[in-house]
Amino acid sequence: MNETEYVRWRGDMKSSIKLFKFFYLLLIISIAGFSNAAFGVTESVRISSDNDDAEEQVSDGDMSRGSSDLELGYDGNTQQIVGMRFRSVNIPQGATINSAYIEFTTDETDSGTTNLVISGEADDSPNQFANNNYNISGRNKTSPSASVSWSPPAWNSVNELHQTPDIASVIQEIVNRSGWAANNNLVIIVEPGAGCSSSACQRTAESHDGESGSAPLLVVDYSAAATQLAVSTEGVSQNYGVASYGGSSQDLAGTVAIRDAGASLYLEGNRWQKIDFPYTVTADTVIEFDFQSTVQGEIHGLGFDDDLGLSENRSFRVYGSQNWGISNFATYTGSGLTHFTIPVGQFYTGNFQYLFFMNDDDSS
Repeated sequence: MNETEYVRWRGDMKSSIKLFKFFYLLLIISIAGFSNAAFGVTESVRISSDNDDAEEQVSDGDMSRGSSDLELGYDGNTQQIVGMRFRSVNIPQGATINSAYIEFTTDETDSGTTNLVISGEADDSPNQFANNNYNISGRNKTSPSASVSWSPPAWNSVNELHQTPDIASVIQEIVNRSGWAANNNLVIIVEPGAGCSSSACQRTAESHDGESGSAPLLVVDYSAAATQLAVSTEGVSQNYGVASYGGSSQDLAGTVAIRDAGASLYLEGNRWQKIDFPYTVTADTVIEFDFQSTVQGEIHGLGFDDDLGLSENRSFRVYGSQNWGISNFATYTGSGLTHFTIPVGQFYTGNFQYLFFMNDDDSS
């Protein structure tokens, strides 16, 4: 499986008089890819049902789903876990999570040293909490590397608002799941952390049962994944859909994805792709881009074409084990990001309909 990137792909289209065209693209190929600029969206979801927040005793797994508050860490002398289920979280699959937190409303004042750990449920759309023992701790959790430690300050006044640290890593792992979809349900779990071994380790927040309007609130800022590749020419950015190039016998299995909010194109496996890009290549046309690949396939590169058939004499190869296409710029060393400047007009000119990207890996 190959991974290649054309990063910060940039093309300067010049006439003999002035800078005529300017491209800016990010291409990531696995073999390769492009992406566009992201836009930030805030999603806020409050616990909306009695059985969507619950407590579980660590000692015996006994569940409490009807408490008027949520004791984080300890309830009296009982160490416990808190689970919260947020319904219909409208975040697209694969979105970039910029930041996230849960906002609690203080129900009782607490000031003892408290250490907690926040994780999520590794499920595409979790069910409500049930009354059977261990119904929180028995759920599959997100990876330990995504969990977030939290040592909240003293909660000195009832009805004060307190936020967790950034839990973007937890939310990111959940929305990256292949089965996640917008408006799925999402569970967050808060457990006692290191040193949380006495009743002093406690913070008490409102629950949905106690005061529904002050129940825990999940707030997520995310950037929607782009579906088109952004190209800037003469300072004007336009978005282009990516489609198959080279026919079904050439563009085979693998991933094609627009990433980095449209600034990069990611290709994985054996994929040949193009954008519809009518353009006249002149003797002065130059294209510049940054390229990166994690594994060497047969052909990595790009070019212009006027039909969807393969054109070896219009394909610039920058990497790959196969001696195919224009190889003057096949200088990628196999690691890191490399900038390429290709004077396209010195090799061919004319009217073209497509800008295409090659990620040939017949072994995929």
